[in-house]
Amino acid sequence: MNVAEAHLHHMARRHHATMKKLDGVREKFTGFTRRGLSTIETGAAAWLGSAVGKRESLALPLGFGMLLLAGSYFWGGVPSHGANIGNGLVASYFAAKGRDFGYRMRKVTP
Repeated sequence: MNVAEAHLHHMARRHHATMKKLDGVREKFTGFTRRGLSTIETGAAAWLGSAVGKRESLALPLGFGMLLLAGSYFWGGVPSHGANIGNGLVASYFAAKGRDFGYRMRKVTP
């Protein structure tokens, strides 16, 4: 093996090591952004469900949230954003019901 060929093999090994490190950083960053986006989607849907529930009916966000959760359960993959939004809408329903229960309990107990 001559010098040029040895140098090319060395450069190829270094390139492979660099790309492996880059893939690790990319996977870690993707995990952070995925979890952050999930939190934002769920929180925004809970806020929206609360706003719609106070104006219209609590059943509307609950029904739409259940449809989104069922759709993401049966079809999976890409509709994972639908599951996040569905979770937020269902959570807004249960939060409102819990708040109402707390108000009733405060009136009952001295």
